[in-house]
Amino acid sequence: MADLNQALQGAAEAGDRPAARRASIDILDFADAEQDWLREHPPATCYADAHAAADRMLEAYAATADAFIAWADAGEGLAGLAALGRALDAAGAAGDALTALARELEVTTCLT
Repeated sequence: MADLNQALQGAAEAGDRPAARRASIDILDFADAEQDWLREHPPATCYADAHAAADRMLEAYAATADAFIAWADAGEGLAGLAALGRALDAAGAAGDALTALARELEVTTCLT
């Protein structure tokens, strides 16, 4: 996941829209595979909140990728600037979702 984030960040910082699109597609593939795994592996009751937080984080991560694809396709000018703003907002929301997942994992305990 860190490599995917770095690829997207590097492409966005360089203004390399084709590379941002490729990195975003890789992120969508990753998020989709992870969400499939979550659906195929229902959690034990004690992990339900963490499971849900992981799903929300993956949704936010995919939304970020979608927003960067929209930026990659927006072209130059104000439309591109607005799309970049939306992509950066989505990235912030994904970061918040990751923080929420980490907090949830910290408090999750399962007694056997």
